[in-house]
Amino acid sequence: MAAAIVLLCALYSYFTTDFNVAGIERTVIAATLGLLGIAAVFVFPHFHTPKATAFWILLLCLVARLALIPAAPSDDINRYLWEGKLTAEGVSPYRGLAEDAMYESHRDDYWVKMNHKDRPTAYPPLAMQIFRGINSLGYSPLSYKWVFLALDLLVIALLLGVLAQLHRPPHWSLFYGLSPLTLLSFSAEAHFDVVMVAALVAALLAYSKRWFIACGVAVGIAVGVKLMAAVVAPILLWKAGRKGILAGLLTLCIPLLFSWSDLPHVFNALIVFGSGGGFNGPVYSIVEWLLESSKLATMVVALLYVVCWLMAFWLTLKNRVWSALLLALGGLLILSPIVHFWYLTWVLPLIVVRPRLSWISLSITFSLYFLVWHMQAGTGMWTLPLWAKWMFWLPFMIFLLAEARRCVPRFMRKLERKDRIAWSVVIPTYQVDPQQLDGVLTSIAEQTLQPREVIITNAGDPPQVNCPELALQIVQSDPGRGMQIKAGVDAATAPWVIVLHSDLILPANALENLTHALEANQQVIAGSLGQRFDHASAGLLLVEAMNEFRATTMQTSFGDQCQFFHRATAIDHGVLTEQKLMEDVEMSDRLNNIGENLYLANEGIVCARKWRRHSFCKRFFTIIEFMLRYRFSFSGNARLSLCERFYQRYYG
Repeated sequence: MAAAIVLLCALYSYFTTDFNVAGIERTVIAATLGLLGIAAVFVFPHFHTPKATAFWILLLCLVARLALIPAAPSDDINRYLWEGKLTAEGVSPYRGLAEDAMYESHRDDYWVKMNHKDRPTAYPPLAMQIFRGINSLGYSPLSYKWVFLALDLLVIALLLGVLAQLHRPPHWSLFYGLSPLTLLSFSAEAHFDVVMVAALVAALLAYSKRWFIACGVAVGIAVGVKLMAAVVAPILLWKAGRKGILAGLLTLCIPLLFSWSDLPHVFNALIVFGSGGGFNGPVYSIVEWLLESSKLATMVVALLYVVCWLMAFWLTLKNRVWSALLLALGGLLILSPIVHFWYLTWVLPLIVVRPRLSWISLSITFSLYFLVWHMQAGTGMWTLPLWAKWMFWLPFMIFLLAEARRCVPRFMRKLERKDRIAWSVVIPTYQVDPQQLDGVLTSIAEQTLQPREVIITNAGDPPQVNCPELALQIVQSDPGRGMQIKAGVDAATAPWVIVLHSDLILPANALENLTHALEANQQVIAGSLGQRFDHASAGLLLVEAMNEFRATTMQTSFGDQCQFFHRATAIDHGVLTEQKLMEDVEMSDRLNNIGENLYLANEGIVCARKWRRHSFCKRFFTIIEFMLRYRFSFSGNARLSLCERFYQRYYG
């Protein structure tokens, strides 16, 4: 898969020898890259140490980016080069338009190829100084490509730091690192937005480590290079204290002092740029069509964004900072009149930390953006076909509404976890293989952090166990995993419960890592560790990838993925069910409706014998059929009836 991604990047460079080339090749390659990039997240191999994981992630991302260096850059780079040259020569780029006679003696080949010469520059003074610095490395687009490639790799390294700080899976960084949104925006087209993204991710890492002065400096840089970063500045600096806020203001204001006489022209240029019509804005386009007025549409979306931002700040006050950041920055994109595909990279770092299927889907559908050149070649109009606009945004909107339906009830609840984190392990058994049960008990006994108790809820003949190292009790229960789990939870005394299948081997550091993760993510009430099979095959890899995809993007897990939850929350909100089948999915869905779920990717090893004993395809498609029928059974009685029928069919 890695080779296919690199090959596609090289093919993109081959077909894009000119930035304005028409044809569907760019669309097809970008869409395929999006599919493979997402798939790579869930099949990425697991290494023994975090350093090894980070090394291979960075190496893969580097090679993919190097394959895109020959691609033609965006024509925006001509403005970077020319305005950087003006700045180095002591000439203000804010005093007039690029086409004005006052700049005639400074014109060169990059000025000739520059777009929008009839509009003022949109870049603040700090950006001009960065252009000047890159020009000093060589007055060529390649200088920008190499600098932006280095910054993009820095973003990935910083994201690995953020994920480690929050105890989230390191391979989630590939949602950014292998997304064609970032690959094509920065390594191929060399858009300046990577500077803002790097500064924002540095601010996120500093915030997560509580380095508030460093956070303030990074936020100041982000706002200084692109003004729209100001929408997240109050959210990141709310808890930074006076020192952090002062550091941010000084970082932002010092570059302005060197352009003091140009400040009126700077603000005028930003205003002109911000009112420059509309293109590909999903909400703006609909509002403009309904009102038949671009001015009224601009006012409406501006008002909507004010409401959106106030909601984001309210979430900040409720200590839901990551959700607030996504709402503030994501809302800005959705409501903006102009949305170029590289703007979507602003949100991707947040999606790395909190994966959302809606935003992830844009790594595929954005590929339709390249049809503007196909449209321009055929009609002379630089726009997207109507069907392409719908296909660009429709999957995103559908997934977004589904996520909002689940998230809104969470915000209405105030769940506080003040008890100390301790663990009860519940193991449902029925006619269990003694050797397998010994394996799971041994893996628990070898944990670096010991549970308070282990409860075996047995529904068959009493199991023979001998594990004096553990505080072990056996509870008899009626058959059916739902009833067995409920019996185990009722008998538990620890604040947190983790449910393990009897054929699973738990990693030695699982409970310790899970405890640290919950301490770093106070909003989490449930989740899963994940699972890998003890046997390798293409079919089992597909099952593993599908299970991880669902747990990551939909926060829905299966029982063999080591589900855990806050015991009191589960009992108080009626999460436990007595279903004989699909009890794991039902509990996961109920918990997900109550509060935040966390997928840790610290996988247990599951026996693959049940998959290898019978036809893989028959078992696989039976589970798919059952899942679909269960999902589309909207009443509780229908689901219970379905579970009874499939229980007989599945277990005979």
